[in-house]
Amino acid sequence: MVIYDPRIFVADRNHEKFKEPCGRLRANIGDKPDPHDCVAQFGGIDVVDPNAGYLDQWKKIGESDTTSWWKTWEVNLKGTYYMIRYAIPYLIESAKKHSASGSTGGHLILISSIGAQFLTPRASDYQTSKHAINRLCEFVNVDHGEDGLKCFAIHPGGVPTVLAKNMPKELHANLVDEPDLSAGFAVWLCSGKADWAKGRYLSCNWDVDELTQLKDQIIQDDLLVNRLRTGA
Repeated sequence: MVIYDPRIFVADRNHEKFKEPCGRLRANIGDKPDPHDCVAQFGGIDVVDPNAGYLDQWKKIGESDTTSWWKTWEVNLKGTYYMIRYAIPYLIESAKKHSASGSTGGHLILISSIGAQFLTPRASDYQTSKHAINRLCEFVNVDHGEDGLKCFAIHPGGVPTVLAKNMPKELHANLVDEPDLSAGFAVWLCSGKADWAKGRYLSCNWDVDELTQLKDQIIQDDLLVNRLRTGA
């Protein structure tokens, strides 16, 4: 999903379900995106949120379907990479434009998962793909942070979506959040108040005021990133 100002441009296989004021087109996350339609309608892109995801029934690696296992990576990682790759020039332009006027722009919100932080039996395809999303977020920051991009990898909460219900039934009790949670968190991220946290994994379930209070410690100790800690 691509957002410009209060106007929203949605690229989705089922775009008919979205109503105005959205701009819409039919798209497959596995295809290379073309942002020109969005730019032609709205004049630019300030925020990009690749929100497509795939989660099949959980199985042990030795019992997994190879096509489905790899499709998880095709959608969750390759699809996200495509969106990043082709949106970056417009996000850099947004960042420069808003910086010149004393505001903020060029925000990229990647959908990770709390599952990226766990090693759950039978979840090798989904959890590794989300772990990779966290690292990809860090690379965007390393490669394009100086260009003004602000990239975040977020856990959107436990929302009872069709996708999430593919998890084992014993985990469904954790699906207690509403979509508004991640929407509100995204608005906060794009307000500029969280620009200091770019390149990091964040959770929509966290209190933003408490997170902000930890800003200095997070930056000093390089927290909320993927690292190998030896304890030395």
